[in-house]
Amino acid sequence: SGADSSTYIGNWSLGVNQSLLRGRGMDVNLVDLRQARNEEAITQAELRDFVMELAATVEAAYWELALAYETEQIREFSLELAREQVRINRDLFEVGSALQADVLTAEAEVAERRADLIDARSEVRQRTLDLVRLLGPNDDTHWAVTFELGDLPEVERVDINPLVSAQLAKLYRPELAP
Repeated sequence: SGADSSTYIGNWSLGVNQSLLRGRGMDVNLVDLRQARNEEAITQAELRDFVMELAATVEAAYWELALAYETEQIREFSLELAREQVRINRDLFEVGSALQADVLTAEAEVAERRADLIDARSEVRQRTLDLVRLLGPNDDTHWAVTFELGDLPEVERVDINPLVSAQLAKLYRPELAP
């Protein structure tokens, strides 16, 4: 320290030993390289896992949208049947074969089916937006996007070989890799 008590002077010394110089061989010097390779493999496995998860999520969203479309078509058909029932009940009431309560009940059924159709259309729109969000367009036109689903594929029976499935899992699932 100097004459002034607020000034301090000190020395530090630092020593570095290289492992090769201590007789440990080349393997010790390659540790960093091996760690970098392991980190690269981990990163690739994480990327593959992310891509597989994203593909599965998009596929699930597609099938949810397909289900919503099918539900909407069923609700439309149900509404048409309810309207037909109202026409039949009115005709029967006019000729004296039905009560006014039958007509009112059928009209209430039409109102309920119309509400179900509105809910189904809302579900289609929600599922469409979910799929658009996953596909991630960056412009403002995504609010107007609609999907025209093609014919649903025929489901074929596939025989599963557990040995092949286990081999594929070892290749593509990092948590099962040896």
